[in-house]
Amino acid sequence: MKNILITGIPRSGTSLLTKLLSQQDNVLCFSEPSWLKDIRYPEQTSEEFSYALKDKINHIRKDIKNGYPVTITVKKGTDELPDNYFKRRKNGQQNYKEDKEVFVEHRDDLVIVIKSNTLFTACLFELIKLQEWQIHCVVRDPLYTLMSWRSLDIPISRGEIKIGELYSEEVKKIALEKNIIKRQVLIYRWFVYQYVQCNCSIIDYSEFVKYPKFYLEKILNRSVRKNYKLDNKNDINRYNSIDSELIKKNLKYLNI
Repeated sequence: MKNILITGIPRSGTSLLTKLLSQQDNVLCFSEPSWLKDIRYPEQTSEEFSYALKDKINHIRKDIKNGYPVTITVKKGTDELPDNYFKRRKNGQQNYKEDKEVFVEHRDDLVIVIKSNTLFTACLFELIKLQEWQIHCVVRDPLYTLMSWRSLDIPISRGEIKIGELYSEEVKKIALEKNIIKRQVLIYRWFVYQYVQCNCSIIDYSEFVKYPKFYLEKILNRSVRKNYKLDNKNDINRYNSIDSELIKKNLKYLNI
């Protein structure tokens, strides 16, 4: 049995990576599953969450073995995992996900992949200690990451990662910064610091979209038949140019 955790900076390509993993044989993927809320509780430590996640995965495997359905998050109206939870449209921002129950064939060698950005990053040190899973962390160029954050209306757009505050004293300190862009830059740095300090497997978004087959095979440790052609979204013309200058100024100020 193999368990894989995918985490990374929000808007860095973690959903895309998880979707492509879900298209491989004998792989079951949970992308920001709603049941993660059920295994969290107030005053919970990152160690306690890590053990709760371990128990949840074991429970999922038992349900599959006993023929019960499991709940996954899919793109609305489809059976596919979303590659992007929020997209900009002329009529505003749209959310593209919903929960769906599915039946999964039981196999002893089933690979379970779970993706969560802030929660797994906040608990990263304790998750690694358990040695129950492989962990891969996705990062993206800071300028395009922050511009993506600021182009939507989600908590990170306002410099908020409330789940991080529950498990990280550092994130609580960051939340006190009054300037939104500076706060976002500090959040970005916190994510990267977690991955570097934990000596994790780090996947760069630009490299992943250039060589997706290579990274899928590396993660699964087996061959992947399909060759994917992916677009690199690191394009300055997709975002607000005024924002880009403000972000560049603050990235330089904070030595990122």
